[in-house]
Amino acid sequence: EADFMVSERINAMIGAVGVATPFICLGSETDTRIKGILTEFAGCGDQVVYMNDPNLEEALDVLNRSYLGRNKIAESLELVGDRFRSMHKRVGDSIRLEL
Repeated sequence: EADFMVSERINAMIGAVGVATPFICLGSETDTRIKGILTEFAGCGDQVVYMNDPNLEEALDVLNRSYLGRNKIAESLELVGDRFRSMHKRVGDSIRLEL
């Protein structure tokens, strides 16, 4: 039940998406999960700070922008969570039909 999260752990950020907690990601450009899950699927690319070549001003800008916009981010994450749960339900239903 956090208002905002700063993390570099992908599992924590996936959890944040699932419960609509706004966050920033301190990540690596080589981590394909950040691009695939957070940027493409969840639409959170603006909340990612790549730490391969850290830039304090950029990181603070992303932090400030994301924190101030956390209510809008939370609303967006609610929709992502709904889409995610719907996809899981379809996959589960498909598996049950196979059994």
